[in-house]
Amino acid sequence: MSTDTTTIETADQTGPSRRSFMKWSTAFGGAAALSGTLGHGLIRARAEEQPTGDATVFRTANTPECLHCAMLVHVEDGQVAKVTADPDFHIRACARGISRRQQLYSPYRLQHPLKRVGERGSGEWEQISWNEALDTIAEQMEKIRDESGNQAFLPLGGTGNWSSLSTGVSGLFAAFWNRFGGATPTISSLCCPNVTEGFNAMLGGRRSEFREEWIHSKYFIAWGNNPAVSNVGYFKNIVRAQKENGARLVTIDPRFSETAGFSDTYLPIRPGTDVALALGMANVIISENLHDVPYLKEFTNAPFLVRLGENGTRLEDLDTDWTLGGPLPIDLKDLELLSDPAPSEDESPTFYVWDEEAEEHVPADTEGVSPALNGTYEIDGVIYQTVHEWMTWIASRYTPSKVEALTDIPAGTMQSIAREYAVAKPATIILNMSGAQRTDHGTLTVLSQIYLSALTGNIGTLGGGINDNGGVNQLHTIGSPVPLQDVPAIDPIPQTAVAKYLLEDKPHKIRMVYVAGTSVMTQHPDTNSMIKAFQRLDFVVVQDQFMTTTAKWADIVLPVTTIFETPNLLAGIRNRHVQIMEQAIEPLFESRSDHWILTELAKRLGFGEAFDRPVDELFRNVLEPIGIDLEDVKKGPVNVLPTPWIPFENKDFTTPSGRIEFFSTYLQDKGFEPMLDYQEPVEAPWVDEELAEKYPLMLVNRRNHNQVNSSFNHHEHLLEMWPGQVAQLNARDAQSRGIKDGDMVTVKNDRGEVEAMANVTHKIRPGVVSLMTGWGITNEKENASLLTPSKLEPISLGQTLNSSLVEVSLRD
Repeated sequence: MSTDTTTIETADQTGPSRRSFMKWSTAFGGAAALSGTLGHGLIRARAEEQPTGDATVFRTANTPECLHCAMLVHVEDGQVAKVTADPDFHIRACARGISRRQQLYSPYRLQHPLKRVGERGSGEWEQISWNEALDTIAEQMEKIRDESGNQAFLPLGGTGNWSSLSTGVSGLFAAFWNRFGGATPTISSLCCPNVTEGFNAMLGGRRSEFREEWIHSKYFIAWGNNPAVSNVGYFKNIVRAQKENGARLVTIDPRFSETAGFSDTYLPIRPGTDVALALGMANVIISENLHDVPYLKEFTNAPFLVRLGENGTRLEDLDTDWTLGGPLPIDLKDLELLSDPAPSEDESPTFYVWDEEAEEHVPADTEGVSPALNGTYEIDGVIYQTVHEWMTWIASRYTPSKVEALTDIPAGTMQSIAREYAVAKPATIILNMSGAQRTDHGTLTVLSQIYLSALTGNIGTLGGGINDNGGVNQLHTIGSPVPLQDVPAIDPIPQTAVAKYLLEDKPHKIRMVYVAGTSVMTQHPDTNSMIKAFQRLDFVVVQDQFMTTTAKWADIVLPVTTIFETPNLLAGIRNRHVQIMEQAIEPLFESRSDHWILTELAKRLGFGEAFDRPVDELFRNVLEPIGIDLEDVKKGPVNVLPTPWIPFENKDFTTPSGRIEFFSTYLQDKGFEPMLDYQEPVEAPWVDEELAEKYPLMLVNRRNHNQVNSSFNHHEHLLEMWPGQVAQLNARDAQSRGIKDGDMVTVKNDRGEVEAMANVTHKIRPGVVSLMTGWGITNEKENASLLTPSKLEPISLGQTLNSSLVEVSLRD
């Protein structure tokens, strides 16, 4: 063991050269370059070294927050010779998966446990033994717990390895902290809390993923997301539907994305105005009688009776004058459904409709009722309307001309899309944790898309509805590998506001942070505030394969194995299949698995017996609530959902009414407006004109082919596609700033600045600049999170990274 002070080498990513930029800009700048590759993994990695003899083949899977593709590992002479896609799996692994051999043999891998010897963040380390590392961590944990209790710990596990014996959903990392007696939990999420709250509000929760069933769709709207990149393995199903069903594809995005290149119609929307566009479409659908009346009456609360205030009002008496983006003349929080309270906690309230035949109000579940969908009714001197009447009134304000003024989408185009979508069943809106919902009012964006899908009767149909990501969790509970215990409740911290809460000691002081499976500095908002927060902590541990920009701020860094060096199980929320991950080779260097590390720590802290178990026993604990046998999983991936899969097929919505709720009792109970209306972004040029004087460009983040969040930044072949951070900006904006294609630029605001290379293009709307999210794990100056705000979406507490203002200038 060396005791010399050492500076750990990291990947040399100071940005691409102009020559390399021109090479990959030409190759990958246009969507046409992707044609013909989508069914086979989208941009192959350079061929790996070919085996020279008989190879032993092992099963594994790609475990970050992507598509969880099945892969085969070919081993010769104790080394991984190559990785290939499993030909029997329903989708083919892309370049990110089959290039993981480069992660295994990367010269930048951490090889030994390290202890900080200089100032935190200085990059000065001392190599230490595993015993010293684990003893030090255990001693610090016991000391902090004795002095400050379990609430003083904040574990941050991420999506870099979503397998069961790592940081996966219900995984071993969570079980460790449970058996420790608890720690400060996080609420909300970095990816999709707005989706969660939107589904909670209108559908009662759950998820709605049906990518295999896209082949049945006749119309697709890729709304604020880019499935040609983020759902590359499934994009073949859209192409097939286009060929076999004549399906049309519409892309709504400020960028002309890869998906836009395959689309029939492209709408370059003004960022943050998606709800206005959706309400304009709803206005067209309702006013032209294109909505599904029988569906709305039977499966939604559109017929329910509602009043404004105690005595109600007539809609024709309300002020109809409307300023673009301005509020309604009334407060939607003052709306109340006509209902009787639930008799008990196990029962639901009674909601009322107007029976057109009986001409009186009756409970909505009355047998043989003929509910009115529209109308105003007086009941005991109080004026009521149906929920649908209120929906119609709100949507009627979003005329084609007003929507065009808000969104920059031509009125005629909006009307055409609305009509096409309404009559083409089944129709799919691809939500997929979109960038459009990572905004100041992202939950409303999700609600607006559910509105459209429900209005047209698409939810619960084969190949129709709202498509979000989901997996095993759509139907099953994923078990914990270690049985959990009851622990005292501890007040949580929003995952999207970790830096702010650490700096303000909210809801209590955190003394230790333990990071595994994520890069906090690149994935969480407002990196500079996060650095300040880490500098205040007593103790930081990072468990990773590389010296990342997060590990740089740790006190102890632990080297973790790759997917090839340890057995594991993948039962996750991004694929319907449960997959075995076999150990293919022995761990390299002194790297150890998450399972080994957590077990050794648990032993030192007095609860190691539950963790020091055969892996098959831990796997069976995970599989038991799913209802499948480990022996079957060892034979190959097991699909645990019915085929075909139709989310909400039985219309079993777990809302209080048992229906899709356009009037959301969930939002009402949380103190928010129970019905949808557009709200202006907080950080936008036409809203905050003073800020826009300094920072006139709207920032939107994008994903690319060669990474998932902050994973895969060390794969040399993938870096040939995108070798560094790239800022896309419109040619008009570039010209006014003296910026040329390939120039090195600075993107900045009051929160920080990012170094990037300029991609000057007409494939992004004027006034918008785009950066690659998750970049900067090796070169902190390329980290887009330096610019993202700490302000939260009010309903979900989600991050608002796509509601940011910036300026771009030539780098000095």
